[in-house]
Amino acid sequence: VLGAVVAVDGGLLYLDRRTSQGAVDLAALAAASNIPIAERAARTTLERNGVAPSVLVATPGRYSADPLLAPANRFKESAKPYNAVRVRTTHQGQLYFAGAFG
Repeated sequence: VLGAVVAVDGGLLYLDRRTSQGAVDLAALAAASNIPIAERAARTTLERNGVAPSVLVATPGRYSADPLLAPANRFKESAKPYNAVRVRTTHQGQLYFAGAFG
């Protein structure tokens, strides 16, 4: 029984993570399309997609698609002129069955 509980809750957490990631991707696009109100645009988009973030940080910066740069180095926070926004959020997943086992 415990194995089934872990499998069901694990699968639901994975689905929630994938759904949340899609909403955060949409929020980043909304934020980048309106950088002066990036955080508000991101939060509105997340809420409209059913994700209520505990923490939301929208940081404007400069993105360079230079293939010679490592992907982790392509976005520079606070670098002007802004052309991108990094959206970071936390979202609490819900356990449906595992909580009953401690």
